[in-house]
Amino acid sequence: MSFGNENGNQETPKSKIDIINMKMKRADEIQIEIDNLVDRMPEGELKQELQSKTKELHELWAEVTELISKEDESDIKKLE
Repeated sequence: MSFGNENGNQETPKSKIDIINMKMKRADEIQIEIDNLVDRMPEGELKQELQSKTKELHELWAEVTELISKEDESDIKKLE
């Protein structure tokens, strides 16, 4: 499996963690795009609901990131 890098070149991720990091980076980019779209919406019930769900999504991403970093730390300790 190969992925395009910032310059459009194809490169093969070196590990599972590299793939996860790439996917998380893209998810963060999408989240920023969603946040920007919500910010441009007129005030109203829909905007409030979207802001609430976006906040919930941010919290879930923080939990996922923490779990992955803990996995990385345990993997590193196994190698030592």
